Amino acid sequence: MKRRFPSLRHLARPRPLLLFGLLGTLLSGCALHPQQVAPTGKVPIPTEYSHLPAPTGAGVPMGEVKTPVTAAAAAPAELKPRELREWWRLLGDPELDRLIDRALANNPELHMASARIQQGWIRTQQVHDQRFPVLSAGYQAIAQRPNSSGSSVGAITPSNTTTYHEMQLSLSLKPDLWGEQGALEESARLQAWRLGFAREDARRTLVANCVSLYIDYLSLNDRLHIAQQTHTLLNEMLVSVKGRMEKGDATMTDYEQQRAAVFSVAATLPVLELQRQTAANAIASLLGVTPSAMALPDDRGLDSLKFPEVTPGAPAQLLLRRPDVHAAELRLMSANADIAVARARLLPGLDLTAQTGYGAQYLSQLVSPAGFYWNAIANISGTVFDHGARDDAVQYAAAVQEELTESYVQTLYGAIRETEDAAAGIHYNDRRLSDQRIANEASRNAWRNSSEAYAAGAIDYLTLLETQRTYFSNLDTLAGAQRDRGKSLVSLFAALGGGTTIRPEGEPVDANDSAAAVPAADTDQTEAGAAAKTIDDGPWVVALPGLQDNDGVRRIGADLRHRFPEQMNRHPLVAHQFGNQGDMQTLQITWSHVFVTRFNSQGEAQDFCAALTAQLQRCQPMATSEPGFSIGTRQAAINAISQD
Repeated sequence: MKRRFPSLRHLARPRPLLLFGLLGTLLSGCALHPQQVAPTGKVPIPTEYSHLPAPTGAGVPMGEVKTPVTAAAAAPAELKPRELREWWRLLGDPELDRLIDRALANNPELHMASARIQQGWIRTQQVHDQRFPVLSAGYQAIAQRPNSSGSSVGAITPSNTTTYHEMQLSLSLKPDLWGEQGALEESARLQAWRLGFAREDARRTLVANCVSLYIDYLSLNDRLHIAQQTHTLLNEMLVSVKGRMEKGDATMTDYEQQRAAVFSVAATLPVLELQRQTAANAIASLLGVTPSAMALPDDRGLDSLKFPEVTPGAPAQLLLRRPDVHAAELRLMSANADIAVARARLLPGLDLTAQTGYGAQYLSQLVSPAGFYWNAIANISGTVFDHGARDDAVQYAAAVQEELTESYVQTLYGAIRETEDAAAGIHYNDRRLSDQRIANEASRNAWRNSSEAYAAGAIDYLTLLETQRTYFSNLDTLAGAQRDRGKSLVSLFAALGGGTTIRPEGEPVDANDSAAAVPAADTDQTEAGAAAKTIDDGPWVVALPGLQDNDGVRRIGADLRHRFPEQMNRHPLVAHQFGNQGDMQTLQITWSHVFVTRFNSQGEAQDFCAALTAQLQRCQPMATSEPGFSIGTRQAAINAISQD
């Protein structure tokens, strides 16, 4: 028999109230607040830079003498966007490429920045969820003793105690009449975007620091080689002076002067070795490992790098390239949304509440039709007088917005200044290198001539010693000038926004862009690699730390394949997309957790993880059967090493 609930017919009575609530909900979609517009067009910026690198073409050897730019000289071709995104590959050093891959895959600062992005988008979703009705359920049991006037307080007994049971459902909604909740969600979304660009800026800085330290390391190799050569030649000269002293052609003073020169150079060797080790330790820190887990070549110098010529382009292009400019812009736009929030809170708010349930004195009668009840409440309330607190909140939000406007301008002008500094550094270091090479050639000739003159007895030993010192000092100075010129180029690439994955709006997709992300030597063309795209993951995987974008996934693949080629041939990578990323697709970014797959047992996964841990690669074996783990149904960017 069909069960009837007669009291339900009374639900028709509050229909105008429910329609009013529905109207309020619809109004939330129509609520107006100031549209967030970036202040890009309102900031005056220069149309050109003061200094440009001399145009001699890509692949110019470090320190080569260049001629100044003239009005008739053809400017060097501007870098392609994909070349700027991976500018370190233009230096032509495979060892440096591997270091950058490892740094981008394992740097702790990038992992923390990725975690902040995750927090930002979860916070955005949380704010979005607060715009919907909240349904709650409850049960309560009440025992109450009636108040009997005129009687003394006595013991509570069942005869004078009333019990009541109640079970209820409550529905509450706060329609967004004035756009407050929409502005809150917009502010949270803009802040989440800002965190994404903040990570890109950390990536830009990480790449620049890694290359700069690598240049320091190679330069110290050069300086150590020069010092060792100097020490050898001075030792040979010491033997010669000793022989001449025994024959009476030299004095004890000459001999002691030469001996002092030998040990003076010897004393510089441990200093240079310490500086080189310090640079190596700093690189290891950027890679997220200890120095013992990293080996750098000690037999190569700056001549192993090819330093291309670069033109900065127009200053306005920094708006499209620099992630810190994007981040400052989004922070300012978020502040504009906060003003809309403060303004909306000046107006009355509407709260809608509906409640239904059952109540009865006895638990056995709780769900009887007679105990059914409902109520609906619409509450409109507004502040009449608060001593101006809410007006102050609007003014405060506006003051914050004004501060962030100046911060945005400062960031933009700072980016232009960094570009100017780097371009000027290249320009003046080119002149310095040109003059230093001439000085180096002259001092070498002077030493050669003085050696011949001393052998002929035409000059004294002190003159010969001075020419020796001058020549070897100039060699060391030349190595320092080459290092400074190379680091100026690094600064220019960083200032131009190089090293990020940002693709400006409207930029065509380059077919070679993805291929450039991983060198051909690291590309997986094996049958196993191709099969990984439809892989049966197996009951166990090994989780790698951090949240990675698509480029970071490729870096992890390249790094692991280089360090663990045998294991990675059997266990390909899978990127597991993180959460519902919604608006992140607007930025063409997908964040993923990365796993090494195809393990048939826990022991096999643990052994693989132990091999990674031995080289300080953090990892964690994980069963795919664990709750919440659904890698098999959400594979994205399968096999990061293989290129489509």
